[in-house]
Amino acid sequence: MREGIQLIWLEDFGRAVGNHLSRICPNVTMIPAVGLFEEFGQIVVLAAPRPADDLCELISRRIYREDKAFVPVIVTGTQITLGPVIQFGRGTCWNCWRRRLLQHSRNPEYLQAISEYYTDQSTCGGPLGYLEAIATLVAAHLCQVIDLLNEGKEVAGTFWRLDCLSWRTTQGSVVGVHDCPVCGLRRNSETRTYQEMQDKLSHLWNREM
Repeated sequence: MREGIQLIWLEDFGRAVGNHLSRICPNVTMIPAVGLFEEFGQIVVLAAPRPADDLCELISRRIYREDKAFVPVIVTGTQITLGPVIQFGRGTCWNCWRRRLLQHSRNPEYLQAISEYYTDQSTCGGPLGYLEAIATLVAAHLCQVIDLLNEGKEVAGTFWRLDCLSWRTTQGSVVGVHDCPVCGLRRNSETRTYQEMQDKLSHLWNREM
């Protein structure tokens, strides 16, 4: 169903994930995350050793306009998060993922500070060095997600996370924020509750007597 995988990489870790993915998954095109992207593949992967919220938001918006799939692989501290899988009309968008992260985090100020630090174009790159075994593991799981997309399976909004110190993995799915204009209910958060009730019960007072 989906053809053409475009892996956008940042720094050495991102390139290593791309190299491993290319060995086990066909039709992978690797490009560095520099400049503007004129054209996207049907499945777009971003592999980065640090938060890249501005780039993820840009890709997410393009994905929604072009009806494609986006799979971010982002390292934050000791954790690597693969996902959420973003698809037009299904699951969540990147902005809602960020809002949910901050909503449920024990230290949202820390996450916000890191995001703002790396969004600043004058800052340096991410942490130097990586373990080849971790890049291989991430690529293998990424290949599984791509296979599920190719098979048309429902994976939108799902994510997988690895703690590099404990080797503990977690997985789950994200629900878009209700008032999000991109992936939510697209209804005003102040009126959606009673407006929906009015819509569903309108038949009670629209009957002909």
